[in-house]
Amino acid sequence: MGYKSFDCTFMRRLPPEIQHLIIQELQGNHDWLRNCSLVCKSWHKFCLPVLFRELVVVVDDLRVYSSFLTNSPHLCPYIRKVTIECGGPLDNSDIPEDLILKSILLGFPHLDELLCSSVLFATLSPILPQFFITKLYLEENLYSPCDLLPILEAVAPTVRSLTLQDFDFGDEVTDFGIKDGSGPICMPALEELALVFCGDLPLSSKFIRMPNLKTLYCAGKDVAIGDNTPSSLNTLVVADVDVGDDFKPFVVCNICIRWCDTDTHDLFGAVEYAIKTFTIPSKIKHIEILPTYLSTLYSDRVELDRLEAYVLDLRRSGSFDRLTFSVAEESNLGNESIDDRMPNLSNIGLLDIRIGRPSVLYPRCTMTSEDWDVLDVCNCATLGCRVLFFLE
Repeated sequence: MGYKSFDCTFMRRLPPEIQHLIIQELQGNHDWLRNCSLVCKSWHKFCLPVLFRELVVVVDDLRVYSSFLTNSPHLCPYIRKVTIECGGPLDNSDIPEDLILKSILLGFPHLDELLCSSVLFATLSPILPQFFITKLYLEENLYSPCDLLPILEAVAPTVRSLTLQDFDFGDEVTDFGIKDGSGPICMPALEELALVFCGDLPLSSKFIRMPNLKTLYCAGKDVAIGDNTPSSLNTLVVADVDVGDDFKPFVVCNICIRWCDTDTHDLFGAVEYAIKTFTIPSKIKHIEILPTYLSTLYSDRVELDRLEAYVLDLRRSGSFDRLTFSVAEESNLGNESIDDRMPNLSNIGLLDIRIGRPSVLYPRCTMTSEDWDVLDVCNCATLGCRVLFFLE
C-alpha cells in the first residue's frame, strides 16, 4: 500500500488528537519517528516538532550546521534543546567561530534548554538574556577560565532547573566572574539545583540567592551550599556523597537516595547515613530509594529487616509517613518478595514499590548531566534531507 492510499484510507479517519498521541509515544525512538514522518503529510507534520526538538552542535563543524539551518529555516522553531560540544577554545581564524555560534543559536526562537561547557561562557553570556532558558546544564572545561557567575546572571530571571558538573574552585575566588561592587545574583525562578562532582562553588548568599529553591540534587562531593539554604527547600536527592566536618544538615521533609550495591555503604547503611548526615530525622516525611537494579534488593533479607526497623523508629519519633522504592528498569521479579520481607510497613500502608516508573521525588533524576540524553546531529541532518525530499 502506497503512502498516498494509506493516508486516504486510514490516517484521515483518526482524529488529530489521536495521531498526536501516537507520535508522542514514540518520543526518543528516532528511527521509528523518521519512518513515521514519511508515512503521510499529517504524520509528517506531527513528527517534525518531536524529531527536531533536540540538537547537538559540534563546534568543529559550525559551518556545516549553519549551512544546514540556513537551507532549512522551517526546522528552527522546533528546536527547544541544544547541546554544544566543544573540546577546547574556539578557533577564530577566518570568520570568528563565536559569531557563527551566536548566529546559529539566535536562529532558534523557542530555545529553552541548553547544555554547554565553560569554554563557551564568554561567547554565550551576552546573548543568553535574549532567550527564555528554563533548563541549563553547565560543565567545567579544563581549557577555559570558569567565569560562572556571568552566565548564571544572564539566565537568572528564567532558569528553573540548573545542573553544574565538575566545577571545583578550591581556594580560587578570581574565576567566579564577579563584578566589582555588584550585589548577589537573585534567581527567583530556580526550583531545582543539581551539583554533580562539584566543590567550593560560589553558592553562598554573598554571590547567589535562590529564594524559591525546592529540590537539591548532589552527587560525588560535598553537598554544602554555605548559608544559602532557603526555607522553600523541601527535597534533597543524594548519591554517595561525603561532607565536611562543618556541614550543617538541611531541614527538608523529603529525601531521595540513589543507591548502587557498589557504593560506599550497603542499603541500610546508605539510608541511615543519608538521613543522619544530611537531614534532621524527625522532620522527614518521605524516603525514596532508587536502587540501580531491583534484583539487588533480594540478595540480603537482613538489610531489609534493619531498614524496616529503622523506618518504623522514624515513624514513632517523628513525622515519617512513606517509604518508596522506585526502579526505572522493568522487572519480572514482582513486588511480593519485598512486601513479604517488610510486612510491618506494608500492613500499615507505608510501603510503595514502583517498578518501571520514574522517581516520585525527582522524576528527572536520569536527566542530570551524569547521563545527558541528546540527539545526534548527523541523524538530524539526514532526516532533514529526507523530509525535504518527501515534501517535494
